[in-house]
Amino acid sequence: MSNKGQLNQDLFNKLLTMSIFTGPALKLTELQVNQGTPVWMYRFDWETPVFGGALKSTHALEIPFVFNTLNTLNTENFTGSSPERQLLANQMHQAWINFARNGNPNTENLPEWPKYDMNERSIMIFNIESAVVKDPNREERIIWEQAAMMMKS
Repeated sequence: MSNKGQLNQDLFNKLLTMSIFTGPALKLTELQVNQGTPVWMYRFDWETPVFGGALKSTHALEIPFVFNTLNTLNTENFTGSSPERQLLANQMHQAWINFARNGNPNTENLPEWPKYDMNERSIMIFNIESAVVKDPNREERIIWEQAAMMMKS
């Protein structure tokens, strides 16, 4: 018996992520870009090892990295204690500081991070080896856009 077309946990997680997080974030970004506002998009892909890795890269996991608060009481309960965390926190923290100070998140510790535009759709993927990827959610984005258009008609 084939499970093709069945709603499994992985597909459910993808649908939930796209409907609650990725889809609205992309829509807001597109609205801002179309108004001429400079936008730098990111996606946090680092997965926490706690709970046997079940949380993966859960919502709000990036917060202690952005604010470089990995050593705060109980944070290890959420992030684990691997030394690699600090390298990622250093990158993210400096990018947010640069953005707050200069309106641009680029830092020498990360690859060149271009503004988001409707052609390239460049997004910084934060992980152990952070990288800029063009339109990383392309397939899901297109399916989501098509579904939204079908719902409107």
